[in-house]
Formats: sequence, C-alpha cells, structure tokens
Amino acid sequence: MSGLMLDSTNPNAIIDAVRAQFKLRDMVIRAAALYADGNWPAPPAAFSLLHRLGVKTADITVTGNPAIMAAKIGADVEPGDLTPASAAKWAAEEVHAKEWPVLYVNRSNKADTIAECLAQGIEPAKDFGLWVATLDGTFADTGGSDLRKAPGVVAVQAFSAKAAGIDADVSVLTALGDTWLGVPPSWEAEAYAAARDLADLLGQHA
Repeated sequence: MSGLMLDSTNPNAIIDAVRAQFKLRDMVIRAAALYADGNWPAPPAAFSLLHRLGVKTADITVTGNPAIMAAKIGADVEPGDLTPASAAKWAAEEVHAKEWPVLYVNRSNKADTIAECLAQGIEPAKDFGLWVATLDGTFADTGGSDLRKAPGVVAVQAFSAKAAGIDADVSVLTALGDTWLGVPPSWEAEAYAAARDLADLLGQHA
C-alpha cells in the first residue's frame, strides 16, 4: 500500500484533512481527486493549494471533456453516469489521443467494463487504469482476490466518508497509482511489495 487518495465534492474537506495531517491505518494523504467539470467543479485555486501542500491531484471528468489534460479519471461507471460501454468508448478515445485514462468502477461492474474495453482494443495496465470502489473497508474483489494486485488498478476506494470520519471517501493507492500520478514510492509501498514477493515465494515452495 502506498498512501491515501481522498475524493470529495467538497474541496475544502480535503484541504482541511491535509492540513490536519489526516492518517488512516498509518497512511498519509498523498493525492486528491477533484471534479473538474459536471455539477461539482472544484475551483482552480483548490488544485493550486493542494499542490502547494505537496498533494498530487487527479481530475474527475463527468463530461469526458478532452481539454482536461491532467491525470484524468472517467466518471462513475454506475447508473446515472457512464455505462461500461460508454466508459470503454471514452477510454479508447483517450488512448487514441495518447492519454492514459483511469476508469472509476465498482467491483460489480469491473469485469463488464474490462470486457467492453477489450472489445475496443485496449487493455488494463497497458492502455488504461482502474480505480475500484469497495467502500466496505476491504480490498477484496468479488471472488475474494486482492484488488491491489489486479492488473491496471491504481487505487482501491475502500473507505466511505462515514467510515473515515471526514467529508471525503478514502482510497489506497497502489504502486501503479504512484506511477500514474508521479508520486515517489513510499516506504509503505516498498515494504508491501517486499512482503507480497516473500508471500508469493513461500507459496511456490510450500
């Protein structure tokens, strides 16, 4: 595990959490996802302030605006927002424009979204990333596997605002998420990777 990424329709909640040095499971805030368009666009000053506070930012685009050039996340793949098919189409257009987009999905529609993306000729990790929501405090996929190890996953949104105690949902970044946002690897990420490699090695020789 690398660090925390907060997202909220209320930029001030994220700024306040950064200033208060909010931690969860001994992890600090390293990134923030703010809406760049749609019903809750964050003011440019919020992005600038977070950068000055040492926090990387990603833009959530609801409209799929191609003019947004920063690290970009497609809107929720759920009823009322993007469908797996429309998300895949948006991602394919981004890839064609030499971008590396990230799709926000739930566990329940992740497989369908990946299938639609494969039909568009794009692959997770190679062409795009996935930000997967569980919101139950775990990192488990529908089959029980660890989402942090799944191809293309940049973050797992495991904690709701209620669980976190702040006005923001909280995700845990993966090593791929660090690369995507240009965040230097933390000691937590390096330790987790070493522990995972050791567990895999022991499993091979058990």
